[in-house]
Amino acid sequence: MIKEDRIIQYKATFNSPTGKAVLDDLFRAHSMMRPTLPRNNDSLEMAYNEGQRAVVLRILHYLETDLDLMRERMSRLDKEVQDGRGDDY
Repeated sequence: MIKEDRIIQYKATFNSPTGKAVLDDLFRAHSMMRPTLPRNNDSLEMAYNEGQRAVVLRILHYLETDLDLMRERMSRLDKEVQDGRGDDY
């Protein structure tokens, strides 16, 4: 598959309302909203967390995500958690 086709597929999937909701969930669940180093400094757990984060970063890469929009999304999700309206994984 060529990169341009993959970009089209990712955008078709994650630019829909449902896809955006799934992406928000992935942000919350896979270490995009918190450090990957666990409190117990377990390097294996950190590597696992980094692997989860890498999946979300790959999606963002293919979506050709604007960094300012990503910061806005992270800020919005963090506020939802603080307000009790979102999951804090």
